[in-house]
Amino acid sequence: MLKHLINISIRSLQKKPWLHATNVLGLSVGLAAFALIFYYYQYQTGFDSFHSKGDRLYRVIMTRYINGQWVSERPDTYPALATVLNNEIPEIESAQMVMYSQQTGSGILMDFGTEDKPLLRDDIGVLSADPGIFNLYDIQMVSGDYLGLKEPFTGIISSELAESLYPDENPIGKLWKEDDGNEYRIIGVFNKWKSTTHLNFEMIKSFESIGARHGVDFHRTSWDWDRMKVYVLLNEGENKELVEAKIDSLILDHKPVKANMDLQEFLSLQPVQDIKLHSDFEAKTFLSKESNRVAGLMLIGFIILAIAWTNFVNFNLSVGFERIRSMGIQKSLGARFNYFIQKQVVESLIISGLSLVIALSFWQLFKPLVDR
Repeated sequence: MLKHLINISIRSLQKKPWLHATNVLGLSVGLAAFALIFYYYQYQTGFDSFHSKGDRLYRVIMTRYINGQWVSERPDTYPALATVLNNEIPEIESAQMVMYSQQTGSGILMDFGTEDKPLLRDDIGVLSADPGIFNLYDIQMVSGDYLGLKEPFTGIISSELAESLYPDENPIGKLWKEDDGNEYRIIGVFNKWKSTTHLNFEMIKSFESIGARHGVDFHRTSWDWDRMKVYVLLNEGENKELVEAKIDSLILDHKPVKANMDLQEFLSLQPVQDIKLHSDFEAKTFLSKESNRVAGLMLIGFIILAIAWTNFVNFNLSVGFERIRSMGIQKSLGARFNYFIQKQVVESLIISGLSLVIALSFWQLFKPLVDR
């Protein structure tokens, strides 16, 4: 019986091939578009969701006012802040400061070769940090010991970078030289994170190297050099708003007051998992905020799906009404009402199945473009 219904339904669909092909294509495009948009939405909202302590991990944001006027809001703050947070805020388990150089192709120039055969790279994402960063983030070591980062001019690299620089060689103990003339030693290899993170680094350098390069400890004590990013890990069960209330005016209490400038700087905490979509602090309009654009795109995806599904249902209803008009003649020849219902259902299933197969093909075709 089912085989007979399928054969009859296929012959019925072949009577108006272009009309049914349009219906199939419309539903396929709608399904594929929604799937691609939803995939992109999941990618954008999934940044930094893989950290085991992510629900307690925050980045410090500094908001600056001069003469009562808002000037800036950004994640850069002072080196001395991390020490104050660790010493004075018991709700904070650990506060760590880092410097981050992105993979821009115009970053720090490094030479991993020799004098006779230089190997220059300026496209490596670099994080300068203390070993304490391992208490905040899940960084898995492959070989070596990250505790050696306590010493200046040391660093660890990702396994991918190690394979790129030193194929078939042990990278530990290898040296590289930077454009300031200082030489660094590789002391370990770690597994690189997923790409869905705001910190896309392939190297962690000793934070002590910053002070050693200049011969002063401003990298830990300065209240003027606002180039540091500070991350804090709250103790379990601590309330973010309570901690923010304690640290809000911390800079005003510790930073020396500058003459002739009514400068005020306040602190707040930003969840690490919100950084990707909520870091456009100076955006003023609704659509200039990335989070709103991503949410708007998802809304468009639902609208596309609703339109495609509505068109599909309307088309089947119109075909069904047309069948009802011819039902009287066929019933006089012995056909039952259940037969018409079953035939309509089988036709809808065939169209839906074809649409799904074509939508999956579109998905495979266009997914690489979204992955870029």
